[in-house]
Amino acid sequence: MARQYEIGIVGPGIAGAASSVLLARNGRKVTVFEEAAEVGPVGAGLVLQPSGQSALRRMGLLDAVIASAEPLDGLDAMLPNGRALVRLRYSDIGPNVCG
Repeated sequence: MARQYEIGIVGPGIAGAASSVLLARNGRKVTVFEEAAEVGPVGAGLVLQPSGQSALRRMGLLDAVIASAEPLDGLDAMLPNGRALVRLRYSDIGPNVCG
């Protein structure tokens, strides 16, 4: 008989939430631990890259996420001296690609 493990996920961020759903769908017992009394928006938000969108699509969750999201056409990160660290244009990846 295969050994069954109880799985704990610390923090329901994007990866923790997705992992929890996939593991539970596979019949695993999953407990999510979060220190905040209520889960809600924190900070300026987050960017869900195309690879993360692909994972949510396979899980059947992307449409629900997109319903309350705003698309980004690019992402820029600058060094303190003003030089560009990242200049990503999603259209360079392919048509209809966004963050």
